[in-house]
Amino acid sequence: MGCQSPSSPEASSSSKPVPDSLLQSYATVSLDTDLQSLTDPQAEMVQHLIEAAQSMDVIFWEQAYGNRDSLLQSIGDPQRRRLAEINYGPWSRLSNFAPFLDGVEPRPPGGNFYPADVTTKELEQAAASTGTIDGPYTMVRRLPDGSLTALSYHQFFAEPVTTAAFQLRDAAQLAESAALRSFLERRADALTTSNYATDLPAQSSALDAVVGPMNTGEDRLLGAKASAVGLVLQRNAEAQQQLNGLVEQLPTLLDTLGDAGASPAEEVPTVGAYDVLYASGAANAGPKPLTLSQLGETPATPGRYFVFPNLVQAHADSLLRPVADGAIAPEQRSHVTADALFDQTAFRELVRSTRSDSVPTADEALDAGATAALGWAMAATSLEESEGARMDAYATGLVTLIHTLHRDTTSVPGRAALLQLNFLQENGAITYDEAAGTYAVAPAAMQEALPDLARRLGALRRADRDERQAFLSAHGSAASSLRTTLARLSDRPVALEFEQGPSVLQGLAPAVIQ
Repeated sequence: MGCQSPSSPEASSSSKPVPDSLLQSYATVSLDTDLQSLTDPQAEMVQHLIEAAQSMDVIFWEQAYGNRDSLLQSIGDPQRRRLAEINYGPWSRLSNFAPFLDGVEPRPPGGNFYPADVTTKELEQAAASTGTIDGPYTMVRRLPDGSLTALSYHQFFAEPVTTAAFQLRDAAQLAESAALRSFLERRADALTTSNYATDLPAQSSALDAVVGPMNTGEDRLLGAKASAVGLVLQRNAEAQQQLNGLVEQLPTLLDTLGDAGASPAEEVPTVGAYDVLYASGAANAGPKPLTLSQLGETPATPGRYFVFPNLVQAHADSLLRPVADGAIAPEQRSHVTADALFDQTAFRELVRSTRSDSVPTADEALDAGATAALGWAMAATSLEESEGARMDAYATGLVTLIHTLHRDTTSVPGRAALLQLNFLQENGAITYDEAAGTYAVAPAAMQEALPDLARRLGALRRADRDERQAFLSAHGSAASSLRTTLARLSDRPVALEFEQGPSVLQGLAPAVIQ
């Protein structure tokens, strides 16, 4: 009952070479952040936190696919095996979960959170009598009589959560503050009880960790189940100072650009700038997040919001710059910078965290586009005293749109990018050179069009259905010039994969990390 793993593919199926495009889609980066500023106890603490995070990999493999070892042992080709490790299963997370191994069935919408043959109707009926069926912290399985039952995570995953809790408690004894010690101890208790309601965040500290379940969208059946996530983090003081400056500007920029869905300035949460030392589980599956929003369990429980500067830098260097080299005018390529991407990423996260629920979701792509456009406009507006910095914001934002479309034009982020690109082209802020096959920013037009885009998309979130649909229809298609550009970028990577762990961090800390 505990392990209803999908059947593994036949070993012979893995003799077929992996298409080059699948492996070229990933750029490998090393999570080798300098740890020399840490004390010996803090460096030892990193070791315990990594081991706690590694337990989340065990859990997430079961949630996403099933039996990890049986799958990997059945794959003879090392390249295909590596793809399975990156994707936590035989389905590509860059291609809407299309299988890349022969003999593999389509991914069940609910992953392995539920029996593969279960229906939504059956789950809803069972949930009416057993409330934990659709709870966020349970795995659903069939009993011998065919009925459904739900097992809490701390029961179903008893061994890995016990290991993680043990490591968190050891880390807590090395914590630099009483607040961090208490947080890690409460997190250990939550893992072993599946009770996260009182798990309040820690205060800002040199080290932090996210270890446990979060709703990451892995459950595409009910959208209810939380996935195992592991992140070991080190505070980046320089980036935190930059981030604090952006937070201070937020109320003024909201007034300038306007956003009726935003909360009052005093409700803006604290956002931390932390480098990622280690990632596991859903935080390591497929495309890697540049930010994290860990919402509180109850309205009275504060959330935690992070921006990851080292991942922003890697994203700019390994993903955006190769796209810029093939897609935008040569004279504008040097304006694609990690600093500009950091500002836009941070503002987007701040916009998302300050928007209230008073505006109902009209369309996922429209919502995503409105948030991204407002964050982009804020980054450009906040830098208007510097023409060069403003151009950095414009060029980096343009390449971000093209990169998003290069990854997938049909996803929610891809559709949101299309809306923005088409609107800005329509208003002369972005031009396309047919002869060279490259895009370029027209700075004067962009200075007016980008704030207009942010206001227009924000207003459409509150508009009637016909007005929204008219805009989506007019701006939701890929032009032939875009398709040509994306075809030319087919060999450029679209996502990061990590080289990480104690072996990477050895020698970077004052104490030995094994």
